[in-house]
Amino acid sequence: MPQRFQKDFPEFYRALMERGGAQIEQVLPPATDAEIGEIETQCGVPLPVSYRRLLRCARGFDLLGGVIQFSVGHPFFHDFPPREAVSAKEIRRRGGVWPPPSQGMLCFAEFFMEADGDQVLWDVSRGLYDGEYPIYYYAHNVPSVRQLSANFESWLGEFLYYREFSVDDRQAPDTSAIEAAIDEVIAANPDKVEEVKANPRAIGWFVGQVMKATGRKANPKAVNKLLKSKLDQQ
Repeated sequence: MPQRFQKDFPEFYRALMERGGAQIEQVLPPATDAEIGEIETQCGVPLPVSYRRLLRCARGFDLLGGVIQFSVGHPFFHDFPPREAVSAKEIRRRGGVWPPPSQGMLCFAEFFMEADGDQVLWDVSRGLYDGEYPIYYYAHNVPSVRQLSANFESWLGEFLYYREFSVDDRQAPDTSAIEAAIDEVIAANPDKVEEVKANPRAIGWFVGQVMKATGRKANPKAVNKLLKSKLDQQ
């Protein structure tokens, strides 16, 4: 399956191969030019040139067991309601600043590098530069945004090498501590277990909960592998 990316995205393909496919799954057929045009019409802005090429390889796919998700629901704008329509409690929950710093950015994937619910987005405010938008990471719990890359193709070839996704380079709790956290989360959430049985992509919620329980010191890829094994036994 990763072979479909080899010609257009050799660096991404190489990263996938070095990680044994990076658990790529839920791979959708390529988007047609008409479908890409429809996405642009819905968004109201032109898509980056390299992202259009990705869509022609696959309309969507998951990596690392759902830790990273490109889906038919992407891309979409972060468009928050006006301050007067939001409760003070909700504003405090989101860090006390309204709107959140990702307002007006275009989300193109779920990206649970630090927590479930985090995403990657384009800053489209200055328009395309050489056919691309800069890429930002949205940490929703803080909330905050920070730049990851100047363009989509570079980011695509880089993110699987991020320290957060590298089991060898990351300081993490021992396996027993991770397994204990997993057992606790599974036991407390039988309804979510049923959701995962019906929709394997929902495992991302469990990854996020275990990351929180381990103080975000566990590697998401390692957590995902252990989670899959334990959930398969349910």
